[in-house]
Amino acid sequence: MPRKKSPDSISNYFNDEVEAAILKYNTSTSHNEKEILFRLIYPALHKIAEVFYNKIKPVYVPIEPLDFQMDCTAFLADKLYHIKEGKGKAFSYMTVTARNFYIGANMKAYSKLNKHVTLDYVNEVWDIKDTVNEDNDNKETTEGLLNAFCDYLETNKLELTKNKARKGLPILNEIIRMIREIDSIENFNRRIIMNNLTKIDGLKIDRHYITIIFNRFQSHYIKFKKHWLKYRTQMPYIDKKDLTQEEINYCIEHYKENNWLLGPTTFAKMFNVDEYVVRKELNKAGLCTI
Repeated sequence: MPRKKSPDSISNYFNDEVEAAILKYNTSTSHNEKEILFRLIYPALHKIAEVFYNKIKPVYVPIEPLDFQMDCTAFLADKLYHIKEGKGKAFSYMTVTARNFYIGANMKAYSKLNKHVTLDYVNEVWDIKDTVNEDNDNKETTEGLLNAFCDYLETNKLELTKNKARKGLPILNEIIRMIREIDSIENFNRRIIMNNLTKIDGLKIDRHYITIIFNRFQSHYIKFKKHWLKYRTQMPYIDKKDLTQEEINYCIEHYKENNWLLGPTTFAKMFNVDEYVVRKELNKAGLCTI
């Protein structure tokens, strides 16, 4: 006689309906439809994260259980694009991925815990004061860079959010505030920060939208950091408005949906333009939404 399923079994959450929703989510081009589908998918991912946390018991990772489970859930969500029709069950892929996530994190934490250096390996001219001074110099450099980048964002915020003004500007303002007050943030947890950003000034903002805003100025930060570390001065706003025909052809030829390595964000960094410029050209080719 077959054993009865537990009412809290993973299979009660991750059923055929969820399998079908994932396949549809990966092929849909409608943002609203993807949001609706993800609401169905998310509980199943979180249940897998919860069950495998309790199975693996990653005791060496110094993170609160619920926070760590949320990190695993986010990791699983990032891997949804791997699931394609005819390539195996999503359930099997997600359970293996969750298991590997916890085992890998636990092994890494254990290795870090046991890492030590004997006095035999310490350079005889080494002085603790040198290390402290070096750490202070690095901290001052980082603080200077972040404050300078905040000034850059403040100066160019209207340009950065001109195509997403209603919700983009409040998000950018909140991000600037958090960066400037980073030393006073007691719990620098990705999930908590993301949750805070979804509710700003009475606006309800979905996570996908926040990711788009982050990607929008990420390419600016990469170029700004190189410029600031070299010259210690503000950088002019990235004013490249268009891609060359050769660059457009490259984007169209190499674009892969649901693959961030071959997506608009990566192309924007590669060609030193705002992500919107890349999305606009891909949209003309029928490959991507703006």
